[in-house]
Amino acid sequence: MDILSKTNPAYAPPVTKLAEKYGFNIISTLTDQPVLEYIDGRLSFYTPSVPAETMCVDFLKGRTGYRLSTTANTSQPLLKAINYKTGQRLRILDATAGLGADSMLMAVSNCEVTMCERNPVMAALLEDGLDRARDSDQPISAIIDHNISFIHANAINVLKERSQEFDAVYFDPMFPERKKSAKVKKEMRLAALAVGDDEDSADVLKQAIAFAPRIIVKRPLKAEPILAGFARQLKGRSVRFDIYQR
Repeated sequence: MDILSKTNPAYAPPVTKLAEKYGFNIISTLTDQPVLEYIDGRLSFYTPSVPAETMCVDFLKGRTGYRLSTTANTSQPLLKAINYKTGQRLRILDATAGLGADSMLMAVSNCEVTMCERNPVMAALLEDGLDRARDSDQPISAIIDHNISFIHANAINVLKERSQEFDAVYFDPMFPERKKSAKVKKEMRLAALAVGDDEDSADVLKQAIAFAPRIIVKRPLKAEPILAGFARQLKGRSVRFDIYQR
């Protein structure tokens, strides 16, 4: 993956840091390949052929920012799926943190969330979004400090070493490709481009079941389960949660 080094010297330190941490190549001119670039102070991922479509992590604005600005409550399907109850402080490992929206919803509800992301592009975007939110004067800053930790790692390795630290594991692999691709949201298309297919989802889930007492798997409403043997399902309007218990 390439990361574009802009002429603005303010971006030089973070570009160098990201390149060293995640193994990105620094380039000075665009090619036809997807690229990471700082745009308006936010690390963004896009393809040069469609420059108007960018993907970034922003917990302060946009759809995610609005979602987090509203008070979380136990009627949220995700919170029901993790068996959250008001006043609890569940310890959750988000095994596929992605853009972080679901992790943040759990953190806003006072869960202690470990965000884990193995893909370097998604990890870099997520780290940038967390840093900007943490440095803001918004309430989300304190929530991140108190309830969020982030690691760039394979979740199975984390579980092998720290399984006793979590009450549940949240697993949201890339959804299967839809036939009507034009209807897929921009973020989903770009995330699929960055991550590719999670072809090892079944293997990851099998290993997670061996280490975690409770695993919540997010799936499209009509998709086949990754594995049989779930304890129950919780269905929403467009997605469902398959819940496995050891």
